[in-house]
Amino acid sequence: MDLCIFCGMQWFKISRRRSRTTLIILLIAMLLLSLTGCSIASAAANSVINPNRQSAPHVAHLLPPVWTPTPESLPTKIILNSIQDLLITPTPTPAIPLYLYQKNLIIGYSVEGRPLEVFQFGSGPRDLLIVAGIHGGYEWNTIALADELISYLDEHPEMIHPRLSIHILRSLNPDGATLIDSPWGRGNANQVDLNRNWDSSWTSDIPKPNCWDLVPLTAGPQPGSEPETQALMQYILDTNMDALISYHSAGLGIFAGGKPSTQESLSLAEAIASVSNYPYPHIDIGCEYTGTLTDWAADNGVAAIDIELSSHWDTDFEQNLIILQSFLDWRP
Repeated sequence: MDLCIFCGMQWFKISRRRSRTTLIILLIAMLLLSLTGCSIASAAANSVINPNRQSAPHVAHLLPPVWTPTPESLPTKIILNSIQDLLITPTPTPAIPLYLYQKNLIIGYSVEGRPLEVFQFGSGPRDLLIVAGIHGGYEWNTIALADELISYLDEHPEMIHPRLSIHILRSLNPDGATLIDSPWGRGNANQVDLNRNWDSSWTSDIPKPNCWDLVPLTAGPQPGSEPETQALMQYILDTNMDALISYHSAGLGIFAGGKPSTQESLSLAEAIASVSNYPYPHIDIGCEYTGTLTDWAADNGVAAIDIELSSHWDTDFEQNLIILQSFLDWRP
């Protein structure tokens, strides 16, 4: 503080003898000295008030060791040809193997408007078809089997070879399927037996001797008259099916399509019979089968067989899983 007073007195003494410029210089010097002196005085006062206070320790800022670049660590030279090079290109999604492909579609509708659903696995050029539920009612277990096979393939798509496509029509007669355990469920809502409605040895009257006749069903007013028949017929022709299996119940075994049976249908029937316990040749009860799906398919170059499950209540899943594998492996 004494230093500050001294500087002020000196300024007063000389202010009358010096020019204005000198006075300004002295004023600046006085201010600087005043600030310096006050800071020194404050620090000295603090040391007197708190003589035991220690200053903060000095912290050394260590530098990292010298980095020696290696060829792997050197940045890659990037050449930008256009502004597009600056944009982030999304990583492409890996292509899904063809045998993992799966879709379901509606190929038509029943008399009462219910969808005819087909589930496809694989996208190869060779097409195979499984048809279930051509008869509803007490043949409901064929639909249950189709659902089991669909679920299995959904969990094991690798079962399908890349050059194959397997199509499963879970119920050709969804209207009849609503009448579980009823003989009327065999026909569609028009009371037409869909396995007598195909244009192969078709007759307007279903033969009676030794054939199923629990309720009075018809073969339709003409071959292919029913919307269910028309939808499946068109799908088979459009897809150019190589082979098909039509499931029924119960007990009569394996039927080869065609009248007489075609060589391709016989080959498929023999391959399936070799891995199953179903009777082959089929059990002959003396019924004349007319207008059937497998006979029409065989007439149109498709290897086709009927398989009847062992009962009206079991799906024989384990056996039919083996049959499925044999079907996928089969070649004419």
